[in-house]
Amino acid sequence: MDLREVGYDDRDWINLAQDRDRWRAYVRTAMNLRVPYKPFEGFSCDSQITSLVQDLAEEVDRGGRIDAVVIDFSKAFDLVPHDILIDKLSRLGIDKRVVLWIQEFLKGRTQRVRVGHEISEIGNISSGVPQGSVLGPLLFIIYVNDLCQDITSNVRLFADDCIIYRKIRNNSDVDAIQTDLNNIYNWALKHRMKINGSKSKSITFCKTREETSLNYEFSGVVIPQEQCCKYLGVYLNSKLSWGEHVDNVTGKAWRALHFIMRILRKASPKSREIAYLTLVRPLMEYGTTCWDPYRIYQINSLERIQYRAAKFVKGKREDGNDTIKELKWETLENRRRKTRITSLYRAHLGQKAWVDITARLEKPTYYGRNDHDFKIKCRKQKTDVGASVCHVLHGCLDKIDAALWTKCVESTANEERKYLTRDNEHDHTDFVINLGSDIDEAEDGNCEEQH
Repeated sequence: MDLREVGYDDRDWINLAQDRDRWRAYVRTAMNLRVPYKPFEGFSCDSQITSLVQDLAEEVDRGGRIDAVVIDFSKAFDLVPHDILIDKLSRLGIDKRVVLWIQEFLKGRTQRVRVGHEISEIGNISSGVPQGSVLGPLLFIIYVNDLCQDITSNVRLFADDCIIYRKIRNNSDVDAIQTDLNNIYNWALKHRMKINGSKSKSITFCKTREETSLNYEFSGVVIPQEQCCKYLGVYLNSKLSWGEHVDNVTGKAWRALHFIMRILRKASPKSREIAYLTLVRPLMEYGTTCWDPYRIYQINSLERIQYRAAKFVKGKREDGNDTIKELKWETLENRRRKTRITSLYRAHLGQKAWVDITARLEKPTYYGRNDHDFKIKCRKQKTDVGASVCHVLHGCLDKIDAALWTKCVESTANEERKYLTRDNEHDHTDFVINLGSDIDEAEDGNCEEQH
């Protein structure tokens, strides 16, 4: 659509800039309602899932119980009604011409279905936001922003991934969750969204051996109770251990590795290496700020995949450790450690995406002779999740000397100020690279972690 169709000239771009600021201010408001949008304030799946599991682990470590429901929205992006969305945009105070521009962006779209040689008639599309576009996710977030209103339990939303959870002290807390589920279901009906009750999952997080029966429902459809559920690609079981997730990750990684081993048998070593680094290793590193295992057998099960990949890349039968050194690959454990420390840095600075973790960073009650001012109190944890998060976010500074941590903070302080003032999200790549080299140097000294 041409901007002239909605009456724009060169002078109106000033108004567009002002509207852009209004949009971003509104999205920041949405952040406070647990609706993160990655290009703003550094929100990501890592910050979302880490904050969630820390909430769960702290309550379970205290011997408490948390009930949670992972809500499944059916075809969420495809069911957003254009008329309700445009009405919401109009009520935000955005320039009417911008609203008209977005309306023209959404309307006039058609689709048809082909099955074999048969093609259906062309049908008009009256709902849905275009997936794969820059504007689509933002429009969807604005549309679901008010879902969290009138909800007393904790709600975490990341696009269409939604989980609601609450500490259970007595039956009134159970009733409160059901009331919140009813409110969410009524919101979905009002906004023409569909909740699939049979595909949603309910789960109880606790350490007791006694099984708890859950009877949460959506409009009479009982939500199935599971011992393990997936949120943002991370598997969480009722005992908060990483067994199921590590098994799932290693299974996917082995399948991906065997696939490239079959199709790249005659490829060059460089092509094999690129295939592993782009298709296999990311599967083992997604969300590792949250789920980084500390049990030796789980660490070895992940490293074993990289050993096999190294032998495949070089076409050798020798020990995988020597081949990895020849390829100059870091161990997966060390790469996870760098990711965790990068997240710790963000939490230490109090970035909005990590504010839930920042609130948990406590000063120790005692400082030893060799301690430094950045030391963080390490708590006792009983769950695998709790131990990993504690190990990541509360124990790392005990292993990094004061000079190294000071260098990390000082070298990135100016960049962080730029991040807060720039229009686009700040790229932390330089920080990760510099921090990685510093960690490697420190590991030769007294910074070795114990598992």
